[in-house]
Amino acid sequence: MTDPQPIEIATDERVFLAGRTKSGKTFAARDLLQGVERLVVCDPKGSESIERWRLAPWDRESQKLLRNGEPVRTRVKRDPTQREDEFWDEVLFECWNAGNVVVYIDEVYLLKPETGGYPRYLSLLYTTGRERGIGTWASAQRPTFIPMVLMSEAEHVFAFRLLREDDRVTLAKNTHPVLEQQIPPEDKHGFYYWNIDQDLPIYYPSLESEHGPGWGDLGDLEPESELEEAA
Repeated sequence: MTDPQPIEIATDERVFLAGRTKSGKTFAARDLLQGVERLVVCDPKGSESIERWRLAPWDRESQKLLRNGEPVRTRVKRDPTQREDEFWDEVLFECWNAGNVVVYIDEVYLLKPETGGYPRYLSLLYTTGRERGIGTWASAQRPTFIPMVLMSEAEHVFAFRLLREDDRVTLAKNTHPVLEQQIPPEDKHGFYYWNIDQDLPIYYPSLESEHGPGWGDLGDLEPESELEEAA
């Protein structure tokens, strides 16, 4: 079996990762985002795996660095004293206002409160973020429960194991029909990857690599300027 080809994602592009818990989507995000100098990770779930990313806390210093255009890699956990939509709207506004940053939202459906809608600036990141140099990444266990724009506007889609047929159908309708297919049961961490410039998604089977069992070496995230120089 040949090694998977490196996946290259410009820092102002949009990415969607779908998959059940422990299927590999958060690990994929960490692997691909490790070289990004300006990164804000929204972690409404309080994920133990994201705890191991060793990111700076979302505090005054991190926000100052973000606003000043300086390197910063920070993790935001929800303030339980505020409503989800209000708290996350403030965070996403800071990212939108600062520009030139990659925003990764883990389990994006958790940004929505029990009553009410998603944060206003979530949609603005997707509709106007690229012109501000912002890349927006989102992951979800249940594609059925999230706004379709998070899938339909993504330039890059990663489809890990989804157990429910309705989630696979929703993902396929908003991205590529091939992604309705189930991941083979024997391939615990395999996934389909689709770039909108490709005719068909590519299947990446689980491999053992320097990252440990069940993961393939995807390569590094390429800044857009480096991609342009290589073209």
